[in-house]
Amino acid sequence: MISVINQNGMLIGELLLPKLPEITGMYISPKKKDTLYVTEKNSNGVFKIKLANFLSEIDKADDYSKINV
Repeated sequence: MISVINQNGMLIGELLLPKLPEITGMYISPKKKDTLYVTEKNSNGVFKIKLANFLSEIDKADDYSKINV
């Protein structure tokens, strides 16, 4: 699980990644802000995760504690 907080430290969402148990790094490109790149230890792989649905849920939420994508 990746917890997303805003600049004030408020939790605004949680991104569940059950197939990636040992995340070792994350990167969002300044040019492609809707894609999260994740490195994972068990598979020794790099994964690309589209964030469009997650970002859409954050944009329309009135209660951030319920966002769980």
